[in-house]
Amino acid sequence: MKLLCIDGRDVFGFGGALRGRELAFALSQLGHEIVVEANLSPAQLKEMKVQGVIETGTWHLLQGGSGTEIVRRSRICDSLGIPSVWWFGSNGSVWGVRVANEQKRRESEEGVLSLIRERKFIGVICPYSMDIYSRYNIPKEKMRLIPSVFDGDLFTPQRFPYDKHVTQRMFSAFGIPQTGYFIGTAGNTPNSKGGDFVIQAVKLLEKEMPDLHYIILHSPDFLLTTERAKSPDGLREGLSELDVLQRSKQLAQTLGIAQRVHFIGTRLLRTHMPSYYRMLNAYCSPSEAENLGQPLVESQLCGLPLLTYKGFSFDFVSCPTTATQVEPDHTETDDYGLVIPKGNPALIAEGIKRQREIGETVGTREATRMWAYEKFHHHNAVKMINALAEYREMMK
Repeated sequence: MKLLCIDGRDVFGFGGALRGRELAFALSQLGHEIVVEANLSPAQLKEMKVQGVIETGTWHLLQGGSGTEIVRRSRICDSLGIPSVWWFGSNGSVWGVRVANEQKRRESEEGVLSLIRERKFIGVICPYSMDIYSRYNIPKEKMRLIPSVFDGDLFTPQRFPYDKHVTQRMFSAFGIPQTGYFIGTAGNTPNSKGGDFVIQAVKLLEKEMPDLHYIILHSPDFLLTTERAKSPDGLREGLSELDVLQRSKQLAQTLGIAQRVHFIGTRLLRTHMPSYYRMLNAYCSPSEAENLGQPLVESQLCGLPLLTYKGFSFDFVSCPTTATQVEPDHTETDDYGLVIPKGNPALIAEGIKRQREIGETVGTREATRMWAYEKFHHHNAVKMINALAEYREMMK
């Protein structure tokens, strides 16, 4: 098939736009012809004989000028009989998070929901997405589960040549000791992935695990907004992304473990992400608001054991035999549709110790790697082809 794939064109380490890039690559691997030019006229679409259109990214795109273009293009496709599927990541925190005015936030939220209702159906990346939309009265028959696909060959050492010296150079570049037990998190800000709870857990393990280090890969300061943050704390307390980051750094200082908590504020190219994961012995993400959790899959493709909260889509993305999932003290559902764990650093500390035991078990890394590879392999992109075929049938 000749497919028009529209995405955010982000070439950096993590984010919703990358799902579109990797889906397009996966579809090309399956023999489909991919067109990436977004601004095609109706005449050009007909002339090029495009057989399907896939819109990917995040729901933020629907809240601004990009949303107008997405809707316009989709309506053109409908008029031409070309099936178009919207396939965006959504963790529920996208509803107007940068709009301080409550009325404007509600209007923005309802605007997005009305667009979803207009479609014959939308693609969702995991079961938790379906739960979120159901809370906003989107019928389940309006949703199709189309899981993300990942470039498993990029992250799996047996299928991709890897130089260990690259990781050694990263330790040196960021001033991190090269010996020890390393856990890590990747996200826009640390606490958007539960980083503050992990910092407190590291403090609790200060004597029991003196070689423990926590490496946090986050966005550089100049890319963080000074408006409201996406993280639940920012939403509740009116903090900005920069505020949330600085508060995490101050927490490590206050607890006296700044030398064991390493903040890496940079944007790594996609091809460099495996080197970051291979700095770690385990990936730790007790996130307060998660949907799919792209780094959760990527770290497992590198063979890392995983520590997460139970809930969200972690059961969907976590290898059942090697992931450590902890129960939060308490959960609550707020008007953003998020189930927010109340973190317990003591439970996370116990999870870190169990991760170390699991990670040192013979065969664990290979079992984790193969589970993630098989579940999120590029061949899963055929589910998008099936969705396009279904959409075409519904247009008749």
